Amino acid sequence: SIEVMGAKGGDSVYNNNLCDGGTGALMQGEFVLNEGEVLTILVGQMGDSGNVGCGTGGGGSFVILAGTPLIVAGGGGGAGLDQCNTANIDGRITTAGGNSYDNSGNLISGGTSGNGGGAMSSSQGSSGGGGFYTNGSNSYGSYHGYSYLNGGQGGGVDSSGPAGFGGGGGIHGNHTGGGGGGGYSGGAGGGNYNTPSYGGGGGGSYNFGASQNNSSGLGTGHGYVVIDKL
Repeated sequence: SIEVMGAKGGDSVYNNNLCDGGTGALMQGEFVLNEGEVLTILVGQMGDSGNVGCGTGGGGSFVILAGTPLIVAGGGGGAGLDQCNTANIDGRITTAGGNSYDNSGNLISGGTSGNGGGAMSSSQGSSGGGGFYTNGSNSYGSYHGYSYLNGGQGGGVDSSGPAGFGGGGGIHGNHTGGGGGGGYSGGAGGGNYNTPSYGGGGGGSYNFGASQNNSSGLGTGHGYVVIDKL
């Protein structure tokens, strides 16, 4: 049995902490492994609360066998300044990353099929979270979360702490929305440079196991990986 938890996204420190970062997804499944096989494990790190209000994306947690994902739990998106994006900010139990929005309410799409999350096209938003295959997209500055295959680092950040290891999306110092969560597919980075400012989307998850137990809304700290012999 393998159980993985994604990390929480960073909270907002503006408007009396109006918005919380998204929680990580919990994924559990049973797998048949053979003696001598080597698992590669990446454990997601919590996002940070930015100095100017918005939070960075939380990292996803990954268990990989011979370059192929066995199970991945998405991290939560970073909190927005005043638009919490509660329907999309938690780590997802589906493979697609969560969406976000720009200041006009236009959709910013989360990643699909193991790719990184989107970002606001007008260079006034935060960066998408990294997926398994590709990095997240950039908007205001080059702060994307890196894909698992590109090392899984959290995005760099201007004027605040880093995004979560495991592909969390970074933010610019000018409260540009929350960063997307890392995961099998990355969450979208939120917009906008000013208000309204949306939380990032949570990272997507993946489970190739049997007897699955998958839940969203549970990860309130760093991620983890637990492996038990049945």
